[in-house]
Amino acid sequence: MTAAHIDAADITACADLVGRTGATGFEIGYLRDADDPTYILRGPGWYASALYQGSRVFTEDHYLPDVAADRLAVLLLDGGECLHCGRTVRLTPPLTSACRWWRAGDRWHPGCVEAQHHDATPTTKETTTP
Repeated sequence: MTAAHIDAADITACADLVGRTGATGFEIGYLRDADDPTYILRGPGWYASALYQGSRVFTEDHYLPDVAADRLAVLLLDGGECLHCGRTVRLTPPLTSACRWWRAGDRWHPGCVEAQHHDATPTTKETTTP
């Protein structure tokens, strides 16, 4: 694995989002070193976590750190309440009466705000589920 295969924007977007949600303690790391016997089969087992309203929100055992960060962002966003419009945040259908957030580069954007500034319909980045 080389740094060229890691999407740094995923990690930056997640770190930014953690701060914007009021969560703290963003952490990213791995569970297994290369000398671990399961490393060859399971990879390093990257995780990402943050402390939100007194609870640790985390995702783990991903092959790449950017995937772990992107998954944490999805966990923090999907089903939450958008502070801009008050609707439930959704990243995928059903979108009925929901605020569809999307990511562009290294930042997540609320659809309710962006729709006021752009004619084009924003799309979400595909995410990997555990």
